[in-house]
Amino acid sequence: MRAIPADMNKLVRFALVGGVVVLLGCLSSSPTSATPDPTPSTGNPTGGTPPTGNNPDPGNPSNPSNPSNPSNPSNPSNPSNPSNPSNPSTPTTKPPTRPTGPIQVVYWGQNGFGGANPGDPSKYEKDLATVCTDNPNYDMVVLSFVTSFVHTRNQDGYPEMNFANHCETPWDTRNPFLLKCDAIATGIQTCHKNGQRVILSLGGASGGYGFPTDADAKTFAKTVWDMFLNGGGAIRPLGAEPLDGIDLDIEGGSAAGYATFVKTLRGYMNADTSRPYYIGGAPQCPFPDAFLGPSMGSALGDAASSFDYLFVQFYNNFCGYSAASPSSFADSFSRWVGVHANGGPKIIVGLPATTQAAAAASYVPRTDLAGLLNSVKGNAAFGGMMLWDSSFDAQSVQSGKTYGAFARGLY
Repeated sequence: MRAIPADMNKLVRFALVGGVVVLLGCLSSSPTSATPDPTPSTGNPTGGTPPTGNNPDPGNPSNPSNPSNPSNPSNPSNPSNPSNPSNPSTPTTKPPTRPTGPIQVVYWGQNGFGGANPGDPSKYEKDLATVCTDNPNYDMVVLSFVTSFVHTRNQDGYPEMNFANHCETPWDTRNPFLLKCDAIATGIQTCHKNGQRVILSLGGASGGYGFPTDADAKTFAKTVWDMFLNGGGAIRPLGAEPLDGIDLDIEGGSAAGYATFVKTLRGYMNADTSRPYYIGGAPQCPFPDAFLGPSMGSALGDAASSFDYLFVQFYNNFCGYSAASPSSFADSFSRWVGVHANGGPKIIVGLPATTQAAAAASYVPRTDLAGLLNSVKGNAAFGGMMLWDSSFDAQSVQSGKTYGAFARGLY
């Protein structure tokens, strides 16, 4: 995926249809635009500084989509009086049970391969229901992304969302950057019926997000609970089916407020015993992470026990795995294992699904995967493997197996 350059005000998406170039949509930085981000991709948990022409540096959130002076940042936490309260689905499935061992996690929603290869729409990322059904090795799917949290371009202050070409329907004219995603709502139900967990990622490589105050963090925790989890809010962008949790892919802004957000949201989760919930984070592998920590005042510094998993990005950084020289990876993994102590989260090894999904040097060939996994899977802190992203994984088939399916057979 390619991040939005800081000097671009507009990114236009085209497709080749019958030999004719067709304009599919554009991403405008103007807060008056009513078309919320139809571009193939805007951000991903990739971290580090890849070479030019490879996956971008998601630690450098170029072209934030949230103006610093919103025209109407009113009442972001009150979904009780929506102008469009329709819910495209009703919760009809049993929540997936809590995993008993290492899991496989995949990010979905940014059409990474399609963004890098826009000339062939047949290879764009598949819809959520298809991805879950075709990939039973995926234990958890991370929907990406919510790109702005509070004081947003939506007139009622609701969060901004971007799911590339998967969902482009504005909630209403007052809130064009909050999306109404009926197909994703159906996909969530399908994933749940398959026993696969679905969580929502907050942040990404591009976007204007963060918390000016701890009060904003508490407000947003209530918004997330009501809109996406089991708070029963009237505004449900992804349908009535509660998601299974959230992920923090924080790659810009500051560390402020995230500890308060996580602790507040965990309080809501703990009060609901009807289903298990998960909080994940996606730090880059250099320890500590610049935004999540652990450090004093950070989410992992002050609220590590509120997290279930860390999807550590072992790519686009010096601490990625190399069979020829595995010491940097081993040192980084051992540091992250320290966060697991005293009830902290499990550590999940994040990898790109192909050479194109991140800097090519970050890709771990299948011949080396067993060595990587054998070095960590005996550790009590090991929680599994994460892939960026499902669209790249779909193009990774060798001998009838995707990279993810092949890897899942090794742990």
